[in-house]
Amino acid sequence: MVKAKRPEVLAIVPARGGSKSISRKNAKLFLGHPLLAYSIAAGLQAKSVSRVIVSTDDETLAVIARQYGAMPGARELGSVTDSYRSPEQQAAAYAAKPGVAAAPGTSYHQQGLAVDWGWASQQPELVRLLQAAGWNRFDPESEPWHWSFGVTG
Repeated sequence: MVKAKRPEVLAIVPARGGSKSISRKNAKLFLGHPLLAYSIAAGLQAKSVSRVIVSTDDETLAVIARQYGAMPGARELGSVTDSYRSPEQQAAAYAAKPGVAAAPGTSYHQQGLAVDWGWASQQPELVRLLQAAGWNRFDPESEPWHWSFGVTG
């Protein structure tokens, strides 16, 4: 009997170096380990997860990721924020770029099926893993940073 190949499942842990509430919280020790280590451990212990990737803009967090068995994915410093476009900003973006920006209320980001990973396109191994896990670039020409899960352009 031929055993079916197990699909590759990625756990992506977003980890910013900055924080509004607790400075450098992802690197702070909690019960002897950096806070980030607990998210990595949860991913590594999940039976369905084949690899954990820490998406970070911080070299210290990338080192922690490696130490705890995750693959760091570098992001440009300052490229990650905790902001989200208001409905008015979404409408303005759509009016300015109707062929590129999603119509207000239709973004796959809101459904958890899209992310913007500018750094991913520069890492061939990560591109291979993302594509194997079902992620694809919505429009590689105009938005090479935009990845979606199970959604095609």
